[in-house]
Amino acid sequence: MARSAVVICTRSRPDQVVHACESVIKDRPDAVIVVVDASDDTWTEKKCKELASQHPGVQLNYVKADRPGLARQRNQATLVCERMQIDIVHFIDDDVEVLAGYFDSIEERFEKDPHLAGVGGAIQNARMEAHPIFNSLFLLSGRYPNTIRRSGRVVKPESTGGAKRQIGQRPVEWLQGFAMSYRMLTLQKHSFDDRLTGYSYGEDRDFSFRVSRSGKLAVEPNARCLHLRATANRLDSRKFGFEVTTRTYAWVSEYRTEGFSLIAFFWSVFGDVLRHIGAALINRAGVSEDPLWYALGVLEGVKEIVRSRVKPRVAQSRVPI
Repeated sequence: MARSAVVICTRSRPDQVVHACESVIKDRPDAVIVVVDASDDTWTEKKCKELASQHPGVQLNYVKADRPGLARQRNQATLVCERMQIDIVHFIDDDVEVLAGYFDSIEERFEKDPHLAGVGGAIQNARMEAHPIFNSLFLLSGRYPNTIRRSGRVVKPESTGGAKRQIGQRPVEWLQGFAMSYRMLTLQKHSFDDRLTGYSYGEDRDFSFRVSRSGKLAVEPNARCLHLRATANRLDSRKFGFEVTTRTYAWVSEYRTEGFSLIAFFWSVFGDVLRHIGAALINRAGVSEDPLWYALGVLEGVKEIVRSRVKPRVAQSRVPI
């Protein structure tokens, strides 16, 4: 039987880590959990030790991050799991609550299909997408979930038009980072982009897309979870708009040979600004917490790109961990 571990990469969210771990333990009382923590204080470490003492059947491993940054912490967790001879690594975010049967559903999917490199979970509390036709027109979204448009924008598996997007109509190119699982063999062949720091926006898109070029990805609808979206230690709307714009530009530049287009990217940026300004005018905060500040962040990102302060990345060979 495959040996698995649950990885939670975190920074300054001790209460969220405890809640995520408790949901894991509820679903799998003998779980192996690896928490990689980049906090500046010791609260998360203390909480993990308390939790471990309360659940002696769980192997809860607290690891201090060598270098902060989500992508780098995922790579460090992979090394830890490799030393523990883990076969399947379940990555969940610290603000995720897994529901009953989550891990069994994913591991059964791996067992049934030996060609699967990665499997994603299914979020149960996703908000319905507003204005899907507009988003599709400006290449901000599309019909087929877990795919990536030529603009570099991912298509989230959310409800649209009152109905769930149909999984399986296109090959899966992207797994949501907050609930994704990979075989160790896959993680030994590919590493998360070590150039990304901090919030590491797009690290899940980059990693899963590269995996999808040589392997097979899937989403398991029975692996249900809730994304609770913690507010602590999260980028504000302005910074997030800037990150989305500059890092998507860099990523599209790197992967133009894979069919992505800078023209399509800038078209999507135009649409992104329009939808957030429109949301601000009608006082609709659904697209982001502060749509006007997000739009300003996008425009600041474009300014940096035009001034050539955001360098188009050059595709680099991925060094196995």
